[in-house]
Amino acid sequence: MYLHSLPSTKKNVPELIRDPVALIHDVRCLVEKHRHDNPEAAVTGNPVLPPPPPLSIADRERMRVTRKGFVKRHHSDKSERAFPRRRRTRCKKCEACTRQDCRECVFCQDMVKFGGSGRAKQTCLMRQCLRPMLPVTSSCKVCNLDGWKQPPAPLTGKPFPTTPSTLMECSICFDIVHPECIGLNSKEVTVNDDLPNSWECPQCCEQGRNLDYRPRQQRGRTRKLSVSSAVSSAPTTDSERAMTPSKRSRLDPNEAWNDSPGEPAEGEQRMTQQRTQLAMQLIASSSRSLVRPHVVVRPAPLPPIQETDGESNEHQNLVYNKVVVLAVFRFLNIKDLLNCALVCRTWARYSIDSSLWKKLNLSHYKLRSLHLTVVIRRQPECLSLDWTNINKMQLAWLLSRLPQLRTLSLQGCTWAGVRALKSCSCPPLEKLNLNYVTSLNDAVLQEILDSPTDSRPGLIDKTSRLKHLKNLSLAGCDLTDRGVRYIVQHLLDLETLDLSSIGRLTDSGVAHLTSLPNLGSLNLANCKLLTETTLDHLTRCKALKRLDLRHTTQVSTQAVIKFAAKSEHNLHVTDVKLVEEKKKVKAEIVDT
Repeated sequence: MYLHSLPSTKKNVPELIRDPVALIHDVRCLVEKHRHDNPEAAVTGNPVLPPPPPLSIADRERMRVTRKGFVKRHHSDKSERAFPRRRRTRCKKCEACTRQDCRECVFCQDMVKFGGSGRAKQTCLMRQCLRPMLPVTSSCKVCNLDGWKQPPAPLTGKPFPTTPSTLMECSICFDIVHPECIGLNSKEVTVNDDLPNSWECPQCCEQGRNLDYRPRQQRGRTRKLSVSSAVSSAPTTDSERAMTPSKRSRLDPNEAWNDSPGEPAEGEQRMTQQRTQLAMQLIASSSRSLVRPHVVVRPAPLPPIQETDGESNEHQNLVYNKVVVLAVFRFLNIKDLLNCALVCRTWARYSIDSSLWKKLNLSHYKLRSLHLTVVIRRQPECLSLDWTNINKMQLAWLLSRLPQLRTLSLQGCTWAGVRALKSCSCPPLEKLNLNYVTSLNDAVLQEILDSPTDSRPGLIDKTSRLKHLKNLSLAGCDLTDRGVRYIVQHLLDLETLDLSSIGRLTDSGVAHLTSLPNLGSLNLANCKLLTETTLDHLTRCKALKRLDLRHTTQVSTQAVIKFAAKSEHNLHVTDVKLVEEKKKVKAEIVDT
């Protein structure tokens, strides 16, 4: 049975064996030659075959590199490279090296600093060097010296060389040599325009390798791109012609290393076109969609309007006077104010002045990122987001950028969005409306009123950000007496409290409210479980001036009248079970 007669699935030939049939033939010849040797000679310990001579370090390195070249030849039959390609480094002076990350390509979105996983570990597509240079540690294949005729060594604490390297790297076989070491004049050498210190060595030109040479990609990492459809055997398109290496005469070593910024090289323009083409192919072949960040960026503050001095102020047109225009804008509604912003740029700057937007109502809006940007630019003090679709992320983003906000209304929103009030970036609110928030129970209320779990630099007070509330509305929420106890524990400055339409509130919960020293207004309407015992507890609230007990079936009107008569604040019943303070009527003096 011969090796060539076996099927391909049973040969199991190692990849390093270039010609297995010839190897078996040599082994057979060796066995045939020594089959008649004396077997007793083997007992003496003297080998029949002489050992091979010891290899030097240079020979071992050459054999190791040759094996790597054979492995590469197995994957690509057209390639005849005997040495691996050296990794080039950045020039740090071209346009691509000096720019910042684009934040939009696939590699930027994979970076950890932009919120990605960091698995690719690739540089930005727009920052790939246009003219990558040879490493300073690369050496000549013949003399083993670097490009400055010195022993190769890393630049640790040494100044970077100002003269260009005299080494040349073949773009086909990747050999790095000095042209002088192989008997060529450095001034007569033709180099490739695509890469610095790149040429086609005379040996490859003599063997004809440069005729069917296909130019390599700009960087080794771009091998991940699917460019098989874009690269053909002949450069028929404009992009392929741009990728074909051109030749020019080698520059004088005394000239400057890099081109001047005022005269961009032709190779840089070609490499820019090539990089753009590869980026488009990457976007087309990638399964991940390129999406811009959803975080709304706060716009930069508007520049101040320059006012002229001297006599020109007297003749200045009142239409552009900020004081006059703002005095008129205060009487306009939102629709008219937006129409005035379309008149000119000056009025557009005046229309977003914070003095015109003390109150902003976005109730029943389907909020988008544009609405959030509008709110941030106007910096309101009173914001109404009743019955909107705002979520936790949007509300937290708003609260962290509205330091002057004092009144917030979230009536009818979801409990998941309301949980953003626990953030440490929440402004010190004074009035909060959480009426009819879905699924707002005792646990959610406790989470909102507790100390924030996050932190920020410079934060000293780690207590609840809602401890300064003076007006709180919780009508229609799913609360019990335990939720009222949480309110008393955290909100000691409450002056107005609305607990209407809470069906599980009892007299025990109202008894906790007597611990609030500044409670002046209390709404307990439509609380079916309250009895007349509630009035006995409320008599200890010395600051109470308004009490609403309408639609409480177990509290009689006579008991409410007696409660008003015992009060020290001159209270009276204005409506059925509505107790308020009497208004002082000033006598009008009429001149006769």
